[in-house]
Amino acid sequence: MIKIYTGRVHTGKTTALRKWCKERKDVGGFLTPDIEGLRMFQDIKSNEILSFQLNNTEPGQTIEVGTYIFKKSIFQYGNEIIEEQIQNSSIDYIIIDELGKLEMKGEGFSKAASLISANYMKKNFIIVVRDFLVHSVAQKYNFPSYTVVENVKEL
Repeated sequence: MIKIYTGRVHTGKTTALRKWCKERKDVGGFLTPDIEGLRMFQDIKSNEILSFQLNNTEPGQTIEVGTYIFKKSIFQYGNEIIEEQIQNSSIDYIIIDELGKLEMKGEGFSKAASLISANYMKKNFIIVVRDFLVHSVAQKYNFPSYTVVENVKEL
């Protein structure tokens, strides 16, 4: 199953997902919450939180999206988490927060996105996508079928 969780920018999607998966043991993947004004990376299974957004570019170490600067290594780590957790039988739901402009260019979490179509029968994927990119992301990554939801209660 593929569910695309969408909505406008800064409407609480990540916060709602954090609450939804907090008490669950069958959820993996990652979230990218804002903490003290910076985007962080949270491995849901381990609850580890890593610095993701930077204030300055580091040649070869960062990716820029609009006014945001992110660590390349965190994108690699996120892709690895998804690849590993697809094989983990204790995980039923995998969250990817989020697929956007970088993934449309084949960057960022694009490796994780490309694994969804091949594994959607094995796992339940919950993917955060900005409202204006939903159909573009689904088409680029060949999602065979998906449901668009705008409320965490629909998950």
